[in-house]
Amino acid sequence: MKIAVIGWGSLIWDQRPEFDRHLMAWAAGGPYLPIEFCRKSESRCNALTLVIDWRIGTSVETFYALSKRTDPRDAVCDLRSREGTTVDNVGFVNRENGDEHGRDPKSLTAIKAWAIEKGIDCAMWTDLEGSFGQQGPDQFIAAAMAHLRSLDLRGVREAVRYIIKAPPQTETCLRRVLMDDEWFKGQVALCEKDD
Repeated sequence: MKIAVIGWGSLIWDQRPEFDRHLMAWAAGGPYLPIEFCRKSESRCNALTLVIDWRIGTSVETFYALSKRTDPRDAVCDLRSREGTTVDNVGFVNRENGDEHGRDPKSLTAIKAWAIEKGIDCAMWTDLEGSFGQQGPDQFIAAAMAHLRSLDLRGVREAVRYIIKAPPQTETCLRRVLMDDEWFKGQVALCEKDD
């Protein structure tokens, strides 16, 4: 069975041997999904992390890695454990038996179409919600900028690290705004100086 894990953020760059040993190398060519830095992550000091958001996200090419597991349930548990979440927050499409689970039908449809095209039997992804409710894109940008500026030093460093290390093709609206923002550029310079 060909099992794939789809990723777009820290799964790609934040190595965790316990999880990574069950995967082949990450490759470009994952499904295009609307991604944005719109989740306040408790485990990253409230830094903003990437999630699928069909309302404010930007369509970007994701990555995927084939799992070395032969049972999709094991691969789902690997991803759940790596993300420190529940099984309910892991989306999946199993073309072999028709099982599927996800927060929104658009993601299920897009990922299923991608899996068919790639000959993937089962695909899974982290399926967490954003933290900014029903705000429109402009309101989200303003709220996200205010949130980043309100973080303590540790939170700002986590946010900078996460945003900078995201794959280059993850050009979301917020990332574009941040790369032109003087405050954010100053925070990047401070983090680089400390490293």
